[in-house]
Parts: sequence; structure tokens; C-alpha cells
Amino acid sequence: MKYTKEQLEGMSDFDINRLIAESLGQDWSGITADSYQAYPGLKDYCNSWADMGPLLKPNNISIVNEFKEKPCALVLDDLTDLMDWGGEFQCFHVNELRAAAIVYILIQGG
Repeated sequence: MKYTKEQLEGMSDFDINRLIAESLGQDWSGITADSYQAYPGLKDYCNSWADMGPLLKPNNISIVNEFKEKPCALVLDDLTDLMDWGGEFQCFHVNELRAAAIVYILIQGG
């Protein structure tokens, strides 16, 4: 299923983590938000640099912390993209890793 940025922004961290894991070929069937903590090996892309960090550079995802309340995660192919701020793959959120996770899902096709 394809999701819009607005739909992704309304999802829980668990749902975003699940979408990323599934896009990477991991099977999260049977795992629910309530049982998530019982699986210590699962990644937490929305809250862990160790989990989300390796996905940033290969996908040209940058985090810009120029905004005090809401950092921005966006896809930057070059410096002109930063000057333009018009990219379709960008997300502002108080949690920069969650913003990056949403951008990652969007560039994977939503």
C-alpha cells in the first residue's frame, strides 16, 4: 500500500518501524505494538541512530537542524537542493530520526 506523507506522519513509531523493516525484507507478521517490546532484536528506526543512521547516506537523506522546534529530514542530491527547499521528499518533526524514517518510506514509494 502506498502512503502519503500526511498518513505517515499520523502513524505510530511502531507502524513506521514496521514499514521500514518490511521494505528491507524483514518479516514482522504477528508482531503488534503491544508485543513489540518482547522482541529485543527488532530495530527502532524512529529512535535509534544505530538503526536509522545506516539508511541515511545511501539514500541521500540529510537532517537539517536549522529550525529549533522541528528539524527537517530531506533528500539532497546536491547543494542546490538545499537552497531550493522544494523537494518532494522532506519532513519536519521534533524527532529528526522519525522525520528521516518518514522520508525513507516516501522515497521507497510510500
